[in-house]
Formats: sequence, structure tokens, C-alpha cells
Amino acid sequence: MSNFLNQFEDGNYKKRDMPPADLQPENAESPEMDESIASGPAVPASAQKPAPHRQTGIHRVEHDVVIDSSYGKVKIVRYLIVSFTVIALCVLFFFGYRYFNSLQMLGFVGKNLNEARTWGLKNRIELDIQYAFDTQSSIDIVISQDITPGTTIQKGTIMAVLSARAPIPTKS
Repeated sequence: MSNFLNQFEDGNYKKRDMPPADLQPENAESPEMDESIASGPAVPASAQKPAPHRQTGIHRVEHDVVIDSSYGKVKIVRYLIVSFTVIALCVLFFFGYRYFNSLQMLGFVGKNLNEARTWGLKNRIELDIQYAFDTQSSIDIVISQDITPGTTIQKGTIMAVLSARAPIPTKS
């Protein structure tokens, strides 16, 4: 572990403000250079070129900014298309629901009560059955209904039906 930490001592440690070794100019002095090369003709400091810096990141690279003048119009058109599509889907869903959830009322007057019950169970129509004594009709025949035949109704509607019971027995 101490070998690893020794790599970062004085001469081996690279400072942040110094350019990396691969970007240093060729004539720059390095600690490994011989004394004979370093004692050569001196170059004035003003004649030396500064080390080039890496040009990475957003602050060093120039960016072209393009302003699209039609952006606002395109955004408004996009919002209008989305709004009209949502409204059209809502209207379509509403009418589709009404279409698939509605049916035509049949006439059950004079028919057997069992037919009305069967039709009501198949089409999710609740029957409110009331019984009345009638001398002219036989047992379990529908005398009247509260919804007129041919009317469009929604499933789940409650229909009141008046059915005949046996006639009142007469005393003989």
C-alpha cells in the first residue's frame, strides 16, 4: 500500500493547473531531461507558446443556436390536434356506450308472464310484478305494462308489469 501512496509524492504528482504531459510542448523541460540539453540556448519566455488546452465541455466549444420562428405555431397546432382527437374519442365512446347499452321495448300485454321474465333476464331489465284479480284473463297473463312497446330504453331499467291472478271464487 505504501508503494501506491509513494507515487503521489512531490515530483510524481501532477498539479491541476499544469497541462497533461502529452500536450506539453517539445521544448519544455522535464525532470528526466539531461543537464546538457537544458543548458542549451535559452528561449525567451515571450517567444514560447502556451500549452494548448483541451477543448471539451460546453464552455469551450462554440454552439450554433438556431431559433425556429414557427415553433409556437407548430405547438399550437399539435395541441389543437390532440384536443380534437380526445374530444372525438369521448363523443365516440359516449354514443358507442349508448348504442350497445340500449334496446327496444317489446309489448307483453296478453302474453305469458314467463316470457316477460325471460326477456328481462336476457336483457338486464328488472321487472316489478304486481298481481291483480281479473275474471276475463287466465292466470299469469300480462294485463298492462308501464313502458310503451317500441320505446328505446337502457339496460338496467325497472319495468312495472300488472299480471292476472285467478278470479275471485264465487260463493255458490
